Amino acid sequence: MEPMAAEKWTPERRRELTRSALVDSAAELFATRGFHAASLDEIAERAGFTRGAIYSNFENKEELFFAVLDRHVKTQLETFSRFFEQSGGPWAVDASSVAKAWQEMMGDEQWAALTLEFRLYALRNPDVRARLAAQEGKMRDTMTRFVVDINEKAGVSFKFPPEDLVAVIDGASWGLMEQALLDPRQGRVFELFIRMIEEGAIIRPGD
Repeated sequence: MEPMAAEKWTPERRRELTRSALVDSAAELFATRGFHAASLDEIAERAGFTRGAIYSNFENKEELFFAVLDRHVKTQLETFSRFFEQSGGPWAVDASSVAKAWQEMMGDEQWAALTLEFRLYALRNPDVRARLAAQEGKMRDTMTRFVVDINEKAGVSFKFPPEDLVAVIDGASWGLMEQALLDPRQGRVFELFIRMIEEGAIIRPGD
């Protein structure tokens, strides 16, 4: 136990814990107050640090947001991965169950409002836009590897390049999310979209 305790408080470990606490705090305040309204002083104070701790770990507020965004996406992928593992694979479960899980994952109103706020901010700021585009490109690459992996395990292939299919799914997710949040009755469209993917883009063994 002693070596583990010593390792826990190395400078690298302290920095890791500080960074994680700041991301936790930022995620909470960004979600509840919005990107612009949440101040760096508030974020640092809630995490138990001073503003200087933020600048020791992040270049600016935007970089802190990107760290929050990156962790959120990883959590979403882990959630979906567990869902598929428990259900026996992506196509071993009916479309309505996949659609429900997808909608629940996308349906956080606070997170939806935050991401839309930041995307609008990025559209008006070229440097931030370029960074967001690069970040989302990396996310789609991660999603593509995830989709290819789970479908290879299921013996399923695609009629289109998987990276293009992921780009379509990613883009559709935004529109479907907005529709469902504005009018919950539109949530049924998630299932329709899943069925369109199943019938139009997937090749199962024996097809």
